[in-house]
Amino acid sequence: MLETAEADERPISEERSATAYIFATSPKILASALVPESQAAGYSNAIYRGAKLLRIDRVTDSATRMTELIFELDDSSSQTKPEPGNFVTFPVSSPPRTTLVVPRSAVLETATNKIVYVVNGNGYLRTVVQTGIRSADYIEITDGLYAGDIVVTSPVEQLWLSELRLTKGGGHSH
Repeated sequence: MLETAEADERPISEERSATAYIFATSPKILASALVPESQAAGYSNAIYRGAKLLRIDRVTDSATRMTELIFELDDSSSQTKPEPGNFVTFPVSSPPRTTLVVPRSAVLETATNKIVYVVNGNGYLRTVVQTGIRSADYIEITDGLYAGDIVVTSPVEQLWLSELRLTKGGGHSH
């Protein structure tokens, strides 16, 4: 029994986490994180839970191409007292933007590309898609689908394996 969902436009925020090294606890709890230079600018308008971005070091390490971010941590929600030398991980999200999305379960990442199965009459059409940001439940589709397309959300991998058996002669034989 297949489950489906509609590709539609909705607000989505990229959700990820940041891990930082605590280097001071008095008078404020301060922590440092290293991120790739190419991603550093994306942290300036991000939304943090449990931390506040104080500074992005504009001088990037030439050997590693990493940029340092300095955070002030909120210790009121912490279960344990932060100590210098410890690492802390906290949620980071981007400001929401409206874009075409499908449930994450609809996208199958194979060795060669990312695919979804689109309902096509009484069948299902394997469609290669390009993806963008991801939230906990949804993934942005930047190419390959239109709003209103109906996609299979479960069981996508079994559908793909069935297709491989039929088209590539997969299966077990003696």
